[in-house]
Amino acid sequence: MSASLHSMWSRTADTPISVWVGRALVLIGFGVLTQNVLLMRQNQALRIIRKEPLVQPGTRIGTLMGLDLEGRLRNFVFSSKAKKRYLVVTISPNCPTCKANQPQWKELTRKLRDEGSWGVLWVSRGGVAATRTYSTAHALPPQEVIADPLYRTYRGLGLDLVPQMFVVDAAGVVTKSWVGRQPWTDSEVMAPAAYDASGHVP
Repeated sequence: MSASLHSMWSRTADTPISVWVGRALVLIGFGVLTQNVLLMRQNQALRIIRKEPLVQPGTRIGTLMGLDLEGRLRNFVFSSKAKKRYLVVTISPNCPTCKANQPQWKELTRKLRDEGSWGVLWVSRGGVAATRTYSTAHALPPQEVIADPLYRTYRGLGLDLVPQMFVVDAAGVVTKSWVGRQPWTDSEVMAPAAYDASGHVP
């Protein structure tokens, strides 16, 4: 073995285990950081691409089924006899955008209830306990909340993506839909209330 190779081998062999462990941890940390950066860029790209709601105007929602905040089965059926439009909001207890939207939603739903010909439904894809905590924190009326929806409702409302917001006529047909963060101005907050009975802006 040449002198240079022997010297290199000696330095390698004499390197403490703690140094090798440290180097390995640095490499692992760099790999995790790189992966997180790639995931963040991917999520940002998905947010840019996914600007449209999963449920488009003209879609018939039909019956909504899930659990109330006491864990009892709830079956909500839209009825043209009621002559009432609904604002349906889809949420998740762990959704930061849902929490960020709450001040605007609170104002909007208050005005719609005061108007008198609107109902409000909150459909949470979370379980009963988590949804109850979220509802309490944001003062959602328990009678308006459906949690842990059945698969047909989950699929029908496109709950893979939250938050979404729909104006639904008495027959259960979506007439307007929004998705994601809502940077409303005061006039935009009342936009759904400008709809006439046919679901069109006069």
